[in-house]
Amino acid sequence: MSLKNATDRPERSGSDSDSEPWAGPGRGVFWLAVAGAVVTFLLLSVGGVVTSRDAGMVYETWPLSNGSLNPEGWTKDPDQRAEHGHRLLGALAGLFTVALAIQLQRRDRRRWVKILGWFAVVAVIAQGILGGLRVLEWSTDYAMLHGCTGQLFLCVMVGLAYVTSRDALKPTERGRSTHGFAVVASAVWLTIFAQIILGARFRHTGWPLNSHMFGACVTAGTVFWLLGAALYGQPGRRALTRPAYLLAALVIVQTGLGLGAAQAVSTQEFFVKPTLAQVLLPSAHQAVGALLLATSFIVALRAWRRAVEADSVLGEVFA
Repeated sequence: MSLKNATDRPERSGSDSDSEPWAGPGRGVFWLAVAGAVVTFLLLSVGGVVTSRDAGMVYETWPLSNGSLNPEGWTKDPDQRAEHGHRLLGALAGLFTVALAIQLQRRDRRRWVKILGWFAVVAVIAQGILGGLRVLEWSTDYAMLHGCTGQLFLCVMVGLAYVTSRDALKPTERGRSTHGFAVVASAVWLTIFAQIILGARFRHTGWPLNSHMFGACVTAGTVFWLLGAALYGQPGRRALTRPAYLLAALVIVQTGLGLGAAQAVSTQEFFVKPTLAQVLLPSAHQAVGALLLATSFIVALRAWRRAVEADSVLGEVFA
């Protein structure tokens, strides 16, 4: 190899040797992405509390709350605490997203990952604007859209955490093709997201609960289908079987929470402040739904990564 060719090659982990694989953007970037995903999950969870308490319009101004970053008495009133806390978490999620995009731009050599980082910045800004429109327009339609796109933003942050993780950077294990399994995992993710949309319509517009319950049966069926595909189609691949087990466990928990939430909501009276159970059960149900969506997204990413790597052309594109 000539000196010219050697100097033209990009630096990889402090070495010019082609035999040493790129070590990735670093564990610091990975943990920053994880922290951003966790903050986003907390943001969604508190947003569920806001919906359960019907507190979305407790402040009629945006982006400030009653014209202040620290409105008087917000820590003492439950409705104000939920809504203003949600806004503060939204701002924190935005800061984490911007910091992550900057670090990916500086430390990740993959162009598509850098683009994904900046896409996340655009997405979190758009998500904040949707939340503001919900307040300024007094719109339940914007509230529903804000909740559903928030779930998609969580998947973006989880995806960024995955692509900076060791599993996404190390060579994949040999085994059966994961293409068919990846298709099933993607179908599960889409089914869960469709179920989240049905739940949002029930929560915000009073759609019949029967549609959401039917969706729950379909979702549970697809999750256990995925578990079977993992156990019998991908035996020994713990990167796929473990999250499939977790999905099945979450579905069982989610079913119990859903039944409890339906019972609690059915006894709620109009123009009466909800009880603790009427707040916590639907909110927990929404939060576990977000965990289901994020977990299924990781399963799909892991499966597609193994399927893509088996294809020499696509493997070069995403390397």
